[in-house]
Amino acid sequence: MAAIAFPSVARSQRPGRPALRLVPGGFAETRPSPGHRRGRLAPLLACVALVVGVWFGAGALRSAATPSHLARIPGAVVSDGVAHYVARPGDTLWSIASRLDPGGDPRPIVDELAAELHGAPLEAGMSLILP
Repeated sequence: MAAIAFPSVARSQRPGRPALRLVPGGFAETRPSPGHRRGRLAPLLACVALVVGVWFGAGALRSAATPSHLARIPGAVVSDGVAHYVARPGDTLWSIASRLDPGGDPRPIVDELAAELHGAPLEAGMSLILP
């Protein structure tokens, strides 16, 4: 319903003062239909699904584009899910660790490889299990 103010003479009012009278067909009469809510909800859900799909798709592409540690070290062999590397002449634990994680800190990897050797020096031909 809508309210319209116009000058009129009402019984309880003095003449010349505006009175409010309710008339049918105003803005308050219109209510959204149930289909209208669904009409607003569907695009919202589609946008949320699109964002989630892009999020997971980008993660899958990022992981697929990142080569594994084994792809960076020539000579590494995978058997039964374990990666073995045979040391070559001139290899050090530091050089192997640097090739495993080129952008990171090689010290934790060096510690893992040194623990595997039990204090023995690295020699060419030794087989290491890569972390």
